Amino acid sequence: MNADYAEQEEIYSRAFRTKMDIARAFDKLCETQPFSKVRIDAIAKEAGISRSSFYYHFDDRNAVVQWLSLYFYASGIDQTGRTLTWFEGHMNTTNGFRRFRTLFISAADSSEYGAGGPFFMRHRQDNLAETITEYRHLELTDRLKFQIEALPHAEKVMTDNFERGCYRYTLKEFCELLVSLVPKDLYEALETPLTRTANKGDFFRSI
Repeated sequence: MNADYAEQEEIYSRAFRTKMDIARAFDKLCETQPFSKVRIDAIAKEAGISRSSFYYHFDDRNAVVQWLSLYFYASGIDQTGRTLTWFEGHMNTTNGFRRFRTLFISAADSSEYGAGGPFFMRHRQDNLAETITEYRHLELTDRLKFQIEALPHAEKVMTDNFERGCYRYTLKEFCELLVSLVPKDLYEALETPLTRTANKGDFFRSI
């Protein structure tokens, strides 16, 4: 490994660790305050960084939730039909979300454009459509378009309820139920991955 590459890797690692420190601090503060009431100054103090360091990494509170969500999607539901089955994708992402349960629950009630809920809908729909067309090279029929538009709404409501403790299911049972929500056409189009990941059974690596 050359010096330049090693230095870039270290910079990336430091940035990642700082972002995770911010997310953890935000999660802790949401135990006692609503999402919308948590101040940036308080997050920075809890994370042990400066206010300017927070804004170096994130534009606002919603950006923290978006980044954390994308991190959990990347090795989970975004890989459905690419390297993971529906069940494996949900297991990875839902298990990751549970590590920041308080933050995600608190953020779920926000209806701002950049909030977690609307962001999830847009990202989920775009990702499913991309997997269908760009990875599977299938026609995006009107039926599939309808199913792609509808599914994320059901997933969000049920996941929010699960995280709030409304259901007495294990993680595995809940993810099996999430899979049962997938409409037939969409399920069949993406259930068999194009390739398999080496760690598909490792349902989310430690942070």
